[in-house]
Amino acid sequence: MKNRINRRAFAVWTLSAIAAVTFPTLGCNTQTIANFVALIGKYAGQLATYFGASGYAAQITTLAAQIATDIANWQSGSPATDAINALDDLASLVNLIPAAGPYVVFIDLLLGAISGLLALIPQAAAQLSARVRTLPPAKVVAPTYYADLSKKSMTTATDNLSAAWARLIIKVGPVTR
Repeated sequence: MKNRINRRAFAVWTLSAIAAVTFPTLGCNTQTIANFVALIGKYAGQLATYFGASGYAAQITTLAAQIATDIANWQSGSPATDAINALDDLASLVNLIPAAGPYVVFIDLLLGAISGLLALIPQAAAQLSARVRTLPPAKVVAPTYYADLSKKSMTTATDNLSAAWARLIIKVGPVTR
């Protein structure tokens, strides 16, 4: 229960004050970013289902699919405020998954991935310190670092997330029944 309370404290992000902003456009590949968000949603949905939170699983997969679609259809110069808020909502839902024991590391991995995406948006990155959470015993979960939003960087991020997920399954156990 203590971990769950701390995870909820992490979900209190204040991005509502952010004015209309735009995604960085240099080298941005929206389809690759969309695929990465869809993968995060897939993994989070699996984890939520594993812990009997099928309602969260449905919300997470639906939201992640919508975010992925919106990102894939995003036009250069368009406001990124909606994307920031949607990623924030996705992180909040992931944060509500009632993972316990050694499975908390899966939540850490997913939240780090989402925060890493937010860190690439300059206006969201300014709020980054509010996204770092601490779990006992003094374990800090910070955003995963990605070089940029380029196709190469996001493909590497997707591959690394898949590999980290697979390593955790080997170490902790499967998240499917």
